[in-house]
Amino acid sequence: TDRTVQTIHHQDPFLPFPVRLHLGPPRMPIGAARNLGVKLARAPLVAFVSADAEIEPDWVAHAMASLETTDMAFGPQVHAPQQWSVAAAVRGLRYQFPRGPTATPLRFASNVAAAYRKPVLLRFPFEPGANAAEDLLLAIRAKATGHAVTYAPGMVVRHRDVGSLRQELRKNLREGAGCGRYAAELGVQWPVLAWGALLAAAATLPFFNLAWGLAALAGVLWLPALRRGLRHRKDMPARHLMAGVAASPPFDLAFLVQYLRGLLGARRHARQRSKEIPA
Repeated sequence: TDRTVQTIHHQDPFLPFPVRLHLGPPRMPIGAARNLGVKLARAPLVAFVSADAEIEPDWVAHAMASLETTDMAFGPQVHAPQQWSVAAAVRGLRYQFPRGPTATPLRFASNVAAAYRKPVLLRFPFEPGANAAEDLLLAIRAKATGHAVTYAPGMVVRHRDVGSLRQELRKNLREGAGCGRYAAELGVQWPVLAWGALLAAAATLPFFNLAWGLAALAGVLWLPALRRGLRHRKDMPARHLMAGVAASPPFDLAFLVQYLRGLLGARRHARQRSKEIPA
């Protein structure tokens, strides 16, 4: 519906490389679409670029150079909304990609723009749907079997990301559920759990002193947003920074609730599996 096919046919004669177009079924899940793309690929290197992202002109050169010595390559994402909105400001506060090398490249595994050696993707296919943790899960599982991963600062991509509050809410719900469900592999997010415990404790304070209790509760509620605001104070226009900080708590709460639900669901699933496995 966004004229992708017509655009490809129109641009094909002017492109400096051959393009092969394959039309999948309507509303194909993102994981299934990626797996099909990998299967169809004839080259030994595969790259993913999301529809809401734009790579820098030298991205491909940096990606190919990185894959000479590694199996998976990820780079920095720059928050570049088409139009600033409250939702875009809230999402912008969550960006924390380093502009230089890092000793923890797995933290920034994202298929918004990523490059792989094809055997990695054949060995570790994506789940058919999207759970907001599939990128990191693939990288962690591949790394555990000896595949190398790198963070290439030159692989810069400009990410438009969310445009509405509803999209931002859905993204936080999906991210929270995915991170909680796969916490055994991704690691427990202790800062999130600590904030939840602190929030639960602060919620009891208004019963003892209404004014001071509400003030303390508000302070705890806005604590994650204020931390992100301080980190991005030089990266975003001041008015958008303030809007993002002011509007963040509902989305942080949504992430927390879904994260806890994901953790509990994972534990129930593990207990069920243990009962099904014979002694």
